[in-house]
Amino acid sequence: MKRAHGHQNIAPSGDRLSPYTVMLLKFSIVSIFCLLIAGCDRYDKKPVCSSTIDKNDLGTFSLGPSGTAFDWKTETVWYRCPGGSYFSLNTCSGDSLKLSWDDAVAYAQELSEVSGLQWRLATLSEVKSIISSTCVGPAVNPNVFPSLKSSSVWTSSESRGNGDAFKCAISTYNGAYSCRRLKKVKTSFLLIHEPSFL
Repeated sequence: MKRAHGHQNIAPSGDRLSPYTVMLLKFSIVSIFCLLIAGCDRYDKKPVCSSTIDKNDLGTFSLGPSGTAFDWKTETVWYRCPGGSYFSLNTCSGDSLKLSWDDAVAYAQELSEVSGLQWRLATLSEVKSIISSTCVGPAVNPNVFPSLKSSSVWTSSESRGNGDAFKCAISTYNGAYSCRRLKKVKTSFLLIHEPSFL
């Protein structure tokens, strides 16, 4: 049987690789090796904050009455428990709430009316200020925030360029944040207010 002109047998013979494939494999291996060396410190396992922070270390905070803590660095007062739970006997009791962004803002407004203090969601930079860069799980001082779990929390910060449907949220596990979280997603939140003596 005659073979049609212009067609060549391009199937590899045996197990041999073409020189181009060999070069591509070598380049890929070298590239992966370089990336692993350059990025190793990003993936170092960090200790859990509750096991590394001394029991008497409050950092930049002073503990106040009724489950509050004053941060001398940002001059703000934090409620030590996530929204929905309450402070009792040096810990947080009750279930924390997960709400849409609009409902979390409404919760803060209702609490402000009942308490006479102007509670609000913390900004992204305010939540970042309580995140530790040396530990995780959650990356906050457990002496100040005794029952805070690793989760995403809403912030009051705008999601610039992403439209009204999104807001900024930050992970208490390690401080990673995104400003593309849909406002309707139910998420935990922290409450903060300015002290009355300023």
